[in-house]
Amino acid sequence: IKKRKLAKEKESLQIEHTQTIRELEKVKQLIIEDHIVLKNKAKVYLNELLYIKAEDHYLQLITSKKKEFVRGKISEIINELP
Repeated sequence: IKKRKLAKEKESLQIEHTQTIRELEKVKQLIIEDHIVLKNKAKVYLNELLYIKAEDHYLQLITSKKKEFVRGKISEIINELP
């Protein structure tokens, strides 16, 4: 009887865990669509982004408030944009 009870409890916890993971992924997508995080851990908000300039192996992201300079490829940053 205890084993069955434990098995049911485990199953319900796994279902709850799966639902929680799905909800967290939805929240994560909402946050990611608002900004991108660069390799230097700087956040660039998409509504402030004016343009991206590639120079050799570096990227310069120009926003309405600041400039960010990071090492990377333009193809990498394009994949991050929604």
